[in-house]
Amino acid sequence: MVKQRGPISRAELAKRLKMRERDVHATIAALNMVGVPIVFTGKGFYWAKTNAQKAHCIHTLKKSAKSLLRRAAGLEKRDLDAVTRELFT
Repeated sequence: MVKQRGPISRAELAKRLKMRERDVHATIAALNMVGVPIVFTGKGFYWAKTNAQKAHCIHTLKKSAKSLLRRAAGLEKRDLDAVTRELFT
C-alpha cells in the first residue's frame, strides 16, 4: 500500500489496515530493521526509490536518536558518552 499509494499518513494506513496507529508505527519500524525502505516525510510514509531518499530518513532517525540520548543523559546527570557506551556495549 505504501509503495503504491505513498505518501500516506499513519492514520490513513491504520484505517485501511484496521490497525492502531502505534501498531502501524511498530510494523514499519520492524520492516525498516530488515531493510524495507519505507521512509517518512511530513506528508506521510512512502517507499524510498533512491539512495538519497533513504539517506535523508537515516539522517533524521540518527538525529532523533542523538537527541533522545542527550535527554536521557541530562536526566541522569551523566555524560552522553557514558550513556551511549552503556547502551552499546
